[in-house]
Amino acid sequence: MEQERPLLICGSGRSLFYDLQTVCARLAAASPATLHESADIMAVNDAYLALDTVHHLVSYHDEIIWPLLMLKGPRLAWNGEYRVETEPRVTCHSQRECKGVDRVWIFDDGGGSSSFFGVQIGLELGYRRIVLAGVPFDASGRFYFPPWKNGHDYAGTDDWELWERWKAEGKLENVRSVSGRTRELLGEPDWSWLNGSDT
Repeated sequence: MEQERPLLICGSGRSLFYDLQTVCARLAAASPATLHESADIMAVNDAYLALDTVHHLVSYHDEIIWPLLMLKGPRLAWNGEYRVETEPRVTCHSQRECKGVDRVWIFDDGGGSSSFFGVQIGLELGYRRIVLAGVPFDASGRFYFPPWKNGHDYAGTDDWELWERWKAEGKLENVRSVSGRTRELLGEPDWSWLNGSDT
C-alpha cells in the first residue's frame, strides 16, 4: 500500500541533529520534536534513544531491539515480566525473530548496514519519499561521540556497493539524503520533493 507521508530514516551519524533541523525547515515543522506530525520516523539502532517519537525501530542486530525498548521505557511490570508501553506503538523490524521484534524481513540483497535494511523495509512498506538523516556513511563518527573522535569508514566496511548498485538499477529513485556520501549518491531532498509537489 502506497504511503503518502514521507519516511524519515534516522541513523546515528554525527550529522543526525543538523540533518533533522534541515528537514524541519523544509517540512515547515516547528522543531525536530514535532517532525512526527509531518513524517513517519524510523530509528536505526541507537538513534532510537535520541528521538522523542518513533514509529519504526529497525536493526540487523535483533538482539539489541529489546534492550533499546527497555532503556527508553516507560516500563510496566506485569506478572514478573517487563513490557514496554510507548505512545504511539513502535513497530520493531529485524532479520530474525527475537524478543521485541514485531516484523521479520529477509531480502535477497541482504547485508550492508541497518540503514540500508531500513531503506529496503521502507520501500516494501510503500513509502514514495524516504529521507535519510544521520546516515552520512562516512568516518565522521556518531552523534554522541566527542568532537575529537571519529568512527570507522562505513563505506569501506558495510557494503557501499549495494547502495551504488541499487542506485544504478533505479531502485533508490524515491530516496534522498541530507548529508555525507549518501547525499552525494542520492541527492538532497528539496522543499517541493519533501512536500510531495515533485514526486
